[in-house]
Amino acid sequence: MAHQEIRALLGWMDRDEAIATQLGAHLPSQGQDITLQLERWNAAREQVQARGEYNLSTPTLESLPQELQERGQAFLRRPDVVGSFQGWDISLGIADLRKILSFQKLVTGDATERVAEIDTRDTLALFSFCLPDAAAAVELPATIDNDHKGFAVASANPNMRVNAGQVVHINGQPFFGFSVGFGSTFVQVVEYQGRWFIRDGYHRCYGLLRVGVDKIPCLFIRAGDAQQFGGVSQSFFRGEIIFGPHRQ
Repeated sequence: MAHQEIRALLGWMDRDEAIATQLGAHLPSQGQDITLQLERWNAAREQVQARGEYNLSTPTLESLPQELQERGQAFLRRPDVVGSFQGWDISLGIADLRKILSFQKLVTGDATERVAEIDTRDTLALFSFCLPDAAAAVELPATIDNDHKGFAVASANPNMRVNAGQVVHINGQPFFGFSVGFGSTFVQVVEYQGRWFIRDGYHRCYGLLRVGVDKIPCLFIRAGDAQQFGGVSQSFFRGEIIFGPHRQ
């Protein structure tokens, strides 16, 4: 069985999480030798503690180059973009990945494979890679339970999301409606509490950095609250680490 490559920020993890991450998301069995995993974790922690305290100035978002202006305007008019970020403070621009933080603990797989498929010197190709066109419509199988009290939708796509719904009244009858989608597929950078973070698109950002590309087009969000910030998940670091003294 092939092993999946994992790149993790071990130095910011606690002991058990760091060990489990190195063992493939499970704790060691009784008596298992974890000397190597502990050495890696301790070395990573020492590197974190040796860093100076966070002192980055607030980054700036560069404007899209002239050849991408029309493409950018069309992107912001897309129904999926408008629907996902209605009422949010969003814009498009060029961000410097060297000045942006991470709240996601790890990336899996070979993130450079997708990057190898594009010419990163081509500004249009890089835009399409970071801010791709809307996905084609997908037909999803759905079933209603025999007792008519449940409704099931299934998809092999792990990005499937059930979006917030609302109650509407038609001819006096209440109907609860919601939409099913697959989330945004573009690189997002978010500003929150004076710091900039990758909000989505970690694998693409990591892959681009690996091949020496640090300035990329992105959707930029000035978050007004934690929900818009988006860094609240078991896959992400806790707030005291995200906004702690050592950048991650």
